[in-house]
Amino acid sequence: MAISDTARMMSTKQLLDVLYEARNSLDTALNMIARLENGISRKAEHLYMKAFAFQSDFDEVLSRSQLRCLWTAYAFHHELTVDTAEYDNELRELWDIINKNAAAILGNADWSCYEKFDRYMCQHLV
Repeated sequence: MAISDTARMMSTKQLLDVLYEARNSLDTALNMIARLENGISRKAEHLYMKAFAFQSDFDEVLSRSQLRCLWTAYAFHHELTVDTAEYDNELRELWDIINKNAAAILGNADWSCYEKFDRYMCQHLV
């Protein structure tokens, strides 16, 4: 049965009830999206990545990939543009944490210096 056939069989009140429910569902979805957008602050997300960078073993490919995924999501969430001062400053903060742990970068083909790290981290953003 087509939607228009179903609508003809309904009373005006029933049709209004269905439309009201649909509107409420949309309002609920939009409210959930708004809460999610405001749910995690930029500072909290950046601090989480710093903690991840501090605690991770970057000899493991999985850890490097996970950090890149976190960074990519962060850049999208906060509309960071590659090779801008804002982007570079925040990425440099992560690098500084990783660079303090020499074992994490020595011999690592993905990032043995900041320039390689920068290219690796922006791979999914450009």
